[in-house]
Amino acid sequence: MKKSFSTLLTLTILATTALSGCASDTSSPAGKDNKEAKDASQGKKVEIEVWSWLPKSNEWPKLKEAFEKANPDITIKPVTYENKTDYDQKLKLAMATSEGPDVIATQFGAFMNSMINQIEPLEPYVTKEWGTDWAKMFKDSAVARMKSAPGIPGMPIGLVSVPLVMYDADMFEKAGITKLPATYEELRQTLKKIEEAKLPGVMPNLGFGGNEWGPQVRALYVNLANQIAPNKIYDADAGKIPFTDPDLVKAAELMKKYVDDNIFQPGFLANKLNPDVQNELFYNKKAVPMILIGNWGVYTWTDREKYKIADRKFGYFPLPPSVGDKPNVQGDVNYNLSITKFSKKKEAAWEFVKFMSSGEYQNMQAVSLAEMPSLASVAGYDKSVLKNKSEQDALDAIAKISKENTIGFRSLENAEIETALFKNLQSMLAGKMSPKEAMEKVQEEAAKSKK
Repeated sequence: MKKSFSTLLTLTILATTALSGCASDTSSPAGKDNKEAKDASQGKKVEIEVWSWLPKSNEWPKLKEAFEKANPDITIKPVTYENKTDYDQKLKLAMATSEGPDVIATQFGAFMNSMINQIEPLEPYVTKEWGTDWAKMFKDSAVARMKSAPGIPGMPIGLVSVPLVMYDADMFEKAGITKLPATYEELRQTLKKIEEAKLPGVMPNLGFGGNEWGPQVRALYVNLANQIAPNKIYDADAGKIPFTDPDLVKAAELMKKYVDDNIFQPGFLANKLNPDVQNELFYNKKAVPMILIGNWGVYTWTDREKYKIADRKFGYFPLPPSVGDKPNVQGDVNYNLSITKFSKKKEAAWEFVKFMSSGEYQNMQAVSLAEMPSLASVAGYDKSVLKNKSEQDALDAIAKISKENTIGFRSLENAEIETALFKNLQSMLAGKMSPKEAMEKVQEEAAKSKK
């Protein structure tokens, strides 16, 4: 009897809590929730808490000032994380407990899917703001991502293209390299020239973070898969074909060839893109002539003092293809802003999300080079902020390949499959299994995730 009474009491409390939660969540494009409306009626400023790893901390003062000037009844409380891994962990905990920020930075794909039930659909806000033809407001890759998930769970802020190679133009000049590599074989020959030049302290390698999934291991494997058979990797992710498909095994073999040919730096499996590869090996130690990265790396060129790169010159080129002679990149929304379902200030939160995705911030990030703007009316990066021709040319090269030869998204939809790929591709790169064995392991785990 005691157990029955305890169970009944627990169910009653849970039902009451659920009902009270539903009652307080009355925010919509048609009206404000109770707390937000109460604060506004009393002349109080509405404070919204924003969690993100982007924009970078040095951008926040200026964007906060611009937003609050345009929205004097709203203040922002930013909580920024320099390390995305730390951010992911803290955010997942907050979302699981339904307590935390009003606005969060997210990424489409597996990362967003893991918390989709706690994210407010923004389609009603979007259609109220811009009507049913809202898509013309944004660039094609941004629209594609917005439509890839039901209800538009996030608004695109910046666009990303991966993988790309950032290189030290001074090192290339000293080594007598006058032509950027356009194929995998030319990449090998370029590194050979670096080796022959015997530049002090410089390893003849492509800097690569083998201990990081997203911008490194995933970026390379997904790109190689799309070189061989465009879009087949996404069919495997959706369970339409197995990961043991010959084309996907071939992509793993091409990835292993980077190790066999000593393309990566020694110890790459212990390195992450940051701080190990970009900040330490490439910038601080000048130990590698080039690194695998995405277009976001250009923002560092506007803060040369922080990154201690002074008068050094840099550039970009697409990852030279291992198959054929036409490079490709994977385009995506680098990050978007979402509103949490448990926020009590959704209308104010929407004003901030709108400012970032379609307002003044889009112009601000074009100048800061923080991201490639997602708004259609902002063409791209502002080249005038850079002095070096190689860096200005880099912005043109990024824009050109992003527009002309983007194949698919950088991320997959299934978090379990992404984890399986990372784990087994790492083992393959370490020589613990063959490419075929690695993809067989991935398929085994993919099959389990679909059950």
